[in-house]
Amino acid sequence: MIPMATPRIFELDCQAMNYDWGKPGSRSLVAQLLPGQSIDHSLPYAELWMGIHPNAPSRVKFGNGELLSEVLTKNRKLLGAHTMKRWGTLPFLFKVLSIAEPLSIQMHPDKSWAESLHSDDPQHYPDPNHKPEIALAISGVETLFGFENEQKVIQVLKRYPILQEFCGEEVLNSSEGKKRHPHLEDLFPVLLNLPEKRGEMLLQRLFQQVQKEVNRTEKEELFLSLFPQYRRDLGLLFLFFMQKMPIAPQTSLFLKANRLHAYLSGDLVECMANSDNVIRAGITNKFKDVEQMLSRLNYRGEPARLCAGISHSNCITKYPCDAEEFILETIELPHHKLFRQQKTKSPSILLTLSGRGQLESEMAGFELCKGTVLFIGANQPYTVESNQQLQLVRASVPVL
Repeated sequence: MIPMATPRIFELDCQAMNYDWGKPGSRSLVAQLLPGQSIDHSLPYAELWMGIHPNAPSRVKFGNGELLSEVLTKNRKLLGAHTMKRWGTLPFLFKVLSIAEPLSIQMHPDKSWAESLHSDDPQHYPDPNHKPEIALAISGVETLFGFENEQKVIQVLKRYPILQEFCGEEVLNSSEGKKRHPHLEDLFPVLLNLPEKRGEMLLQRLFQQVQKEVNRTEKEELFLSLFPQYRRDLGLLFLFFMQKMPIAPQTSLFLKANRLHAYLSGDLVECMANSDNVIRAGITNKFKDVEQMLSRLNYRGEPARLCAGISHSNCITKYPCDAEEFILETIELPHHKLFRQQKTKSPSILLTLSGRGQLESEMAGFELCKGTVLFIGANQPYTVESNQQLQLVRASVPVL
């Protein structure tokens, strides 16, 4: 019996992750992107993973349903010469997130830091790779990003004098004659390392003050909503000092490594270097590594890297970023529109977000519907035709 040749385009079977912060059941976009799978409406569906990361690897929908990673190992030409020479494997991880409750206060390490963390603590840092990422909002997404500028930090310290009271005389005295209020880099390490009982007392008194405020800010409302669950978590203090920022639909946010952030709500598509390294410092029941977070925190109030996309044709919008592992694009086709993709040197993963259509190559054809995920090998041309308005998202490796 002659073995079947590996196709250059094939469908993937991808895994959902049921983290607590996900939207429940069919309310979740992630669950809606699992065609043919039984949905447990009591479970949260938080993330859909598309790629080769061992925590939730994709399988191919042909032959014996091998892991995508195994297929790529046996068929290197699917990666293309550039990807094969530079990484030897698929260098990105593609995701969909559906967020009902805030994620942890977190950042992702750069390459050298990731290697050190993985070497010292492989249980909590499962790979030696860095994790720059780009998030594309599908619905409106609410986020926390970086710290506020110095003027707004001072306003926070004036509004909550208890923070300076708890940071101690040493910090206050070191600031006297230099500045009116201690800088965050002086104050934050002290507050996050308060003894347990003293930390609980600070959070309780903050909660009581915020409850009494007549015209509460959005951050104060967020603090009140999270306090019952995280009343002992000093990471709640980040809420008062980080920038609260909405991301409009079809707008992207690019996060370099070591950038402080937290997603609060909404649906988004995310692409990142192939890593699952997360350094957490609060608002989570998972492992927190405050010491590592504090060692690399950037306290300057930097603007976010938002992009509304760059149109490259009548149907393709690109979302550029600085990462060499990935580029993210959307392809939107109105009813009965034909799109032709010429050969590219890059492998890609194509997700159907909505609508119906067909993808055709010289070797095979595929029906596209909500949740269809295709791997497309390098140097493979194809056409897409829509039966109704069709929205696709494509992650690929940028090749000059």
